[in-house]
Amino acid sequence: MTSLDVMCCRQVTELPAGPDWIYEMKWQGFRVTALKSDGDAWLVSRNHLSLGSEFPEIINSLQALPCDQVLMDGLLVALDEEGRVCGCPIEMSGKGQRPAAVRLVVFDLLELDGCYIQGLPLHVRKQRMVALLATAPVGVVPAGDLTGTPQELLAQARIAGQPGIVAKHRDSTYEEGRRTMDWLKCLAPVEAVQGGGGFINVVRAGQVPGVIHLREESGRRAA
Repeated sequence: MTSLDVMCCRQVTELPAGPDWIYEMKWQGFRVTALKSDGDAWLVSRNHLSLGSEFPEIINSLQALPCDQVLMDGLLVALDEEGRVCGCPIEMSGKGQRPAAVRLVVFDLLELDGCYIQGLPLHVRKQRMVALLATAPVGVVPAGDLTGTPQELLAQARIAGQPGIVAKHRDSTYEEGRRTMDWLKCLAPVEAVQGGGGFINVVRAGQVPGVIHLREESGRRAA
C-alpha cells in the first residue's frame, strides 16, 4: 500500500472568474487517497492511516474499477435518504449516526495502470478520470464541474449547506503536499437570522440545483 501527501487549496475571500478556472463544490467529507493494485484496494487518510475496514462497500467498488492499477485523490461523503451530501461519514460514525449511503467523490486522477500523470494539466487528468469512472460501480463517483459565476456558486453552496466552492486552474499540475495559488477555496456566506438566544444558521437544502446532488444514476452498476 502506498499513499501521498495531498495537494491542498489556499483559502481566499474572493474566487477568480473566467474560462481558465474549473469550479467544484467543497463538500462536507473526509479527504482520502484511493488506490487499487493487483485486485486489492485501499483508502488512506491524510495521516496515512488505512480506512478500508470501515468502508468495505467502497473498497468493493474500487476493486471493480476497469483498470489494473490506479491512484486517485478524493473525499468520502455521507448521503441522506434523498441522495444529498449531509456530512462527514467519519464524524457521523463517531456520533453513532448512520448515513443512508457513503460515496467516494473523486476529484483527481494521479496514476493509471503504471502511468504517472500528476504533471499533466488538470483538465486532461479530469477527462481521463471521467472516462475511467463512466462505468464505475455506484460507490465511486467523479466530482462534477460547476458552471456559473463564483458568486452564484457560493450562493448554491450556502443553500446546500456545504462549506464553499473550490476553484482550480485548468492547467495546474498536481503538487504533492503543497498549497498554491492554482487551487483556491472560498467559504460560502452564512445566512443568519435572529434566534431566541442569538443567531442561528438557516439552510434551505431542498432548493439546490441537481448538479450538486449525488444521486444514483440508472446506468451505474452495483459492485
